[in-house]
Amino acid sequence: MLPDGQTVPSLILYRPAAALVIHTAARYARHLKMRPRDTFDVMSSLAAVIADGLAVFGGFMLAWWLRFRSGWIPLLHEGLPPTSLYVYGAAVGTLLMLFIYRSMGLYIRPQSSPSADCLPRIAKGTAGGILLAIALAFTIRTEPPYSRLTVAISLVTILISVSTERYV
Repeated sequence: MLPDGQTVPSLILYRPAAALVIHTAARYARHLKMRPRDTFDVMSSLAAVIADGLAVFGGFMLAWWLRFRSGWIPLLHEGLPPTSLYVYGAAVGTLLMLFIYRSMGLYIRPQSSPSADCLPRIAKGTAGGILLAIALAFTIRTEPPYSRLTVAISLVTILISVSTERYV
């Protein structure tokens, strides 16, 4: 009899499950011993996430500046919305975009064809992220509300900033 009350025959019945656990643990342990090439792939993916995050946040804030501070687009109401509203929205939108970019496989290394395949995925991910951000922004009512024009401008500024960051 074993300490937990099981007998040896009952332990044999659970042997396939134990073998699966041991096999999975062994595979995981092999991944912990990273080769230099694997380390480079992880570090380049991390650098891409950080660079994309900065580019997306910068694109959101550039759209805010173009809409409210540049003077190129006339304001139809008195006063400016608080900057913090758009900074927090840009932070949430950046996290949303990074999640979408990851789900589209933009951070898998090594990339097979970076220039031919990456730009359409960036455009699709950015458009999808903006649509989700619009749904989120207009579901959560803020006072004052988010500017729809700023959200539309951010689609263009994020596409330009992320594409520039990826190809420069």
